[in-house]
Amino acid sequence: MNDPNLIRLLGEVLDAAEPIPDDALHAAYAAVDMDLLSEELAALVFDSATTRELVAMRATEAETRLLSFVNDHISIDIELHADASTIVGQLTPPTDAPFMVEVESGDDIEVIADEFGRFRVSVPASPIRLRLVGMVVTPWITR
Repeated sequence: MNDPNLIRLLGEVLDAAEPIPDDALHAAYAAVDMDLLSEELAALVFDSATTRELVAMRATEAETRLLSFVNDHISIDIELHADASTIVGQLTPPTDAPFMVEVESGDDIEVIADEFGRFRVSVPASPIRLRLVGMVVTPWITR
């Protein structure tokens, strides 16, 4: 018997008689996030903001920040443009994996890479990270 009203009523009674502790809810949500462990954290191997020689070759302020991330499966090279909203990059090797930019606010922006792994995306001016679902996730990036 699958009576939705009975199930709802049973849920309300259980919530009133024995509410779920907040700690238990947080632990349950954290357990659901454990499936992301298959994604390896990408290592930052280059950041032009920390390479003084590259900045010294340009004007007093670099217009574009270059970052490279790698793990055992893929590398992600990106340019953060001075407008703080444009990202241009490339995935090597190219992949069909779902690709997104995660924004600190929780809004994910889907990214479409071409057959060579190149992409361009506009994002809000806030901390971001890149995620190839099931493959790699970068650390949070601030500009």
